[in-house]
Amino acid sequence: MKFRSDALHLLILLPFTPLLACAGGPGGTKDAADDTAADDTAVDTAPPTEEEQTAADLKTVEAMIAGELGLTDGMLTVSLSGGWPIHLGGDEYLFAAPAQGREGLAVAGDFNGWTPADMALEGPLFTLTVSIPAPEGQLYKLVEG
Repeated sequence: MKFRSDALHLLILLPFTPLLACAGGPGGTKDAADDTAADDTAVDTAPPTEEEQTAADLKTVEAMIAGELGLTDGMLTVSLSGGWPIHLGGDEYLFAAPAQGREGLAVAGDFNGWTPADMALEGPLFTLTVSIPAPEGQLYKLVEG
């Protein structure tokens, strides 16, 4: 695998506190929105289920393949949500990587005896669905070529 300095990205996340509700403070005015029922203003803070996260991540991958979403934004979106590879359910996992002018990519890991499995080119991405019966602690690498 070749190291590409142009593929290195730095992400800095700053902590923040989301604004959940705003009410008229001291001296503030009351408006019609203040009269709504609590159920109407409740914010759902429950994290998405694994199925919901997988569906959202797959929509992101489909949008990248269709050219509707840039690769940088799409890859980052999935990385910050369920992460890569995407767990499709059961033993199935979807690996994806930007083509970036490469002729081919493969996935090699503990789960396949470190034998490279070729990824398919779909639009600007290489993808591969792999069965990994016991994923915990499994290591893998993307191999160029």
